[in-house]
Amino acid sequence: MPRWMQRLRQAAYRLLLRTRRRLRAPELGRQGEARAAWYLRLHGYRILDRNVRYPAGELDLVVRRGGVIAFVEVKSRQQTRCGTPEEAVGRVKQLRIARMAERYCRESRVGRETRVRFDVVSVYWTGWRFRIEHLRDAFYIEAEPGRPWVWR
Repeated sequence: MPRWMQRLRQAAYRLLLRTRRRLRAPELGRQGEARAAWYLRLHGYRILDRNVRYPAGELDLVVRRGGVIAFVEVKSRQQTRCGTPEEAVGRVKQLRIARMAERYCRESRVGRETRVRFDVVSVYWTGWRFRIEHLRDAFYIEAEPGRPWVWR
């Protein structure tokens, strides 16, 4: 490749670095959830519900694939300065998601033989494109022996 072409390519790359587009937080959240839903549909999941609201919070996506229902928490980020998206789902948030999932199963009459799973989809906006990572079985909820209503 001629030297002038290499310099032109380098200049174009530097220009691209300066024109990286940032998204505002609400727009990033909407885009992230839309991209996560698209990704899951592409991988054979059926979207049962989106943004199910309860007093305790919100279930981002409820999806089904085969005999498994997955409650998906979508985390979108532009920077990893404050940690990766999947690190933002701490133990308190996990328990809150589990309580809302239990309520959802009760209200929508999900059968007892249906397996339930908790997933996290992390969406990272690079400035030009979205990078998506799906963590299946991101966390488990266990009941205390002898007291199934108390979760650890």
